[in-house]
Amino acid sequence: MAKIERAISMGVAVILQNIEESVDPGVESVLKKQIKKVAGKSMIYLGEKEILYDPNFRFYMTTKMPNPTYKPEIST
Repeated sequence: MAKIERAISMGVAVILQNIEESVDPGVESVLKKQIKKVAGKSMIYLGEKEILYDPNFRFYMTTKMPNPTYKPEIST
C-alpha cells in the first residue's frame, strides 16, 4: 500500500500482478476513482489516509487466471 500511495502522489504507474478474484478493499477508492477537490487540489482516500492525487497516475492489474470473475468496478 505504501508503494501505491507514493505512486498516486508522484503520478507514476503501478502494476499489480497475479491478482486473484478478490482485491484488497483499501484499493477500491482508486478503482472507483473517488477523487475529491479540496482547496483546489485533487485528493483521494486510500484506506484512512488522504493523499494528494496526481492525474498522471496509472494503475494496472494483471492475472494469470484463464477465466476470472470480477466485480464491475474492477473489470472496467
